[in-house]
Amino acid sequence: MFLTKLTLKTTHPAVSAMLANYYLLHQWLWLAFTNCPQQSDVRMLFRVERVTDDDTQLLLQSKMPPAAEHWQCDLFHSPLETRAYRPDYRDDELLYFRIRMNPIRRLRGRPDDKRSTGKRVPLVRQTEQVQWLAGKGAPGGFSLITYHMYDQGEQISCKMGVARICHFGITCDGILQVTDRERFHQTLVSGVGPAKGLGFGLLSVARTTNSRCRDAYRCQQGERIVSAGEKTIGMTSTLSN
Repeated sequence: MFLTKLTLKTTHPAVSAMLANYYLLHQWLWLAFTNCPQQSDVRMLFRVERVTDDDTQLLLQSKMPPAAEHWQCDLFHSPLETRAYRPDYRDDELLYFRIRMNPIRRLRGRPDDKRSTGKRVPLVRQTEQVQWLAGKGAPGGFSLITYHMYDQGEQISCKMGVARICHFGITCDGILQVTDRERFHQTLVSGVGPAKGLGFGLLSVARTTNSRCRDAYRCQQGERIVSAGEKTIGMTSTLSN
């Protein structure tokens, strides 16, 4: 796999339009993979890391390296950074993580219609959000140790001629433990939860030897907030693995 750091000009009209409609952002990122014969050859996941008045930072994960010549060059605030990413983590290993997720649940469908799956509704309470992410851990090969939820709100997407869609999103940083390395590797490749094509589900991890991380593990307190000094999983640390 490959990780690519993109730094775009926030004030550029095209960037502003993409931040207002994540479907356009997805379409623009996809331009760099138009030569791939099948979408399964790409497996693109991305996350908007930061938006300031000057620049917008994105992290892109893909099976193939992006063909950056297909992207409009005057959108970039600084050169691209693309590196090979070969995750190889051990069972029981402790890792810093970050994810932008879209936690939802389905309402019950109509009892008289077996094809009715029910409406998707967002989980807005933190206890529900944590339970949702923890529930992804068992089949995903990891367990939560600590977490910090922040930056929640609605994200707009709209295809041409289709009513706009609002996705509820929240970012979570913290520490996890690998419980099944093979399942965890597949989780890193495939992402977590719904709306992966719209900036959700990319699970970024970074190794740590911080003794405070080991202390947090011994505490086994899921509700503990990770302090600012412990959160070092920014794109730089992720790209350096």
